[in-house]
Amino acid sequence: MTDLITLEVGLRELKVTQTEGQLLARQAAVPLPANAIEDGLPRSPFLPCLVEALGQAGIEGRLLRLAIPDVGIAVRDFVLPKIPPAELASAVTYEAKRLVPIDPATVYYAWHARRIAAGTAVYVVAARRELIDAYVSELGRLEIQVEHIDLKPLALARGAEVVDGLLVEWGLGEATLVLVAGGRPRFFRTFLLDAQEGSLDQQLEEIAAGVSTLVKFVKSAGPGLVIGPSTPLSLAGRFLVLPGAEEQAYQRFGFAVRRPTPRPGWTPDFPWPLHLAALGLARQGRWENRLSLGQDGEVRVAA
Repeated sequence: MTDLITLEVGLRELKVTQTEGQLLARQAAVPLPANAIEDGLPRSPFLPCLVEALGQAGIEGRLLRLAIPDVGIAVRDFVLPKIPPAELASAVTYEAKRLVPIDPATVYYAWHARRIAAGTAVYVVAARRELIDAYVSELGRLEIQVEHIDLKPLALARGAEVVDGLLVEWGLGEATLVLVAGGRPRFFRTFLLDAQEGSLDQQLEEIAAGVSTLVKFVKSAGPGLVIGPSTPLSLAGRFLVLPGAEEQAYQRFGFAVRRPTPRPGWTPDFPWPLHLAALGLARQGRWENRLSLGQDGEVRVAA
C-alpha cells in the first residue's frame, strides 16, 4: 500500500490521508462549501478543496481509494440458498435488480458474499452511474487513479472494527450513525448539524436526537434486532479529540458507550480517531465488481 491515498468525502468536510508502507501517515481535512456536493455529485468547488487538502498534507501519490456519502446509494442485505459458486454472480445480480428500485441501466453494483448455515449472506451496494463516473472524472483531472470506491459508513465501521452495536462519528458540521449486527452494517445515515460550529452542547443534543431517531426506526424496521442499554455504542471523530466531548457522550447516550480499539495502523502522533474511515479503506476486504478498469478501459463496477 505504499503511497496509497485515501479520500473521505463528507457532506461538509473532505479528508485525505496517505500511507507510508502499511501505516497511515500524512493527513489533512478541509471544510466543504454547501454547494461542493449536490445530490451526491461533486460540483465545481470540490476539486479546489481537494487540491488544498492534498497540498496541506504534502500528498503527491497517484493511487487512491475513495469513501463517499450514502447519497444516491441503495443497499440490500439478503440471504441466498446454497448454490454452486459458478452461479453465484448471476444469482446476486438477478436478486439485486429485483430488490433495488432503480433502473439497472443507471447503476453500478458491488457485492460481498459469505457462507452461513442458511446459505449465502449477500451484501449489495447499488450506486448511480453518474455519481461514480463524476468522481472518477474529477480525480482523473488530477491524474489520480481510483483503485476502489466505498461507502463512508461501511469504511467507518470497518476501520473502527465494530462487530455489533452502534457507531457514532462526529464530524465538522455533520454526524454519521451506523448500526452493525453480526459484522454487517445494517442501518446507517449521515446528517447535517444545524448548531453553529463551537456550540458543543447543541451539537451533542442534535447527535443524541439523531441516535434516538435511528434506534426507533431500527426497532420498527428490523424487529429481530435487539437494542437496549447494554448495546455497545462506539465513538469516533471529534468525540475523542475535543475536550469534554467523550465525557458528555457517556452522560447523554443511554447505551454502553466506549472508545473503539482498532488494530494500530498509523504512525506515531497520527490523529487516528478522525480518520477511522481511512483506516477502513486501507483495510478493504474482498468485494466482487470492485471499481476498476477492464482491459478495454471500461469502468466495470460500483461503490
